[in-house]
Amino acid sequence: MSILLAEHWDLLPELNAIVKSDAWFLEFVLKHIDESVPADRWAKVREVATTRCPKDSSDLCKAIASRAS
Repeated sequence: MSILLAEHWDLLPELNAIVKSDAWFLEFVLKHIDESVPADRWAKVREVATTRCPKDSSDLCKAIASRAS
C-alpha cells in the first residue's frame, strides 16, 4: 500500500472515492502503513500527503499523514 501512496499519488482521487463509500477500506489502507515501510518511503508518503493533497481529499490526506508520522 505504501508503494502506491508514494509512487502513484495521482491515483488518490480514486482511493478517496472508495474510502468515502467504504470506511472499512480506509482502515485497511491505514493499517498497511506500518513499521515495515522503509524510512525513505515513509518520508515520501508524509511529504505528498501534506504538500500535494487535492482539496476534496483533505480528510484522507490528514489520515495518511497522521499515520505516516
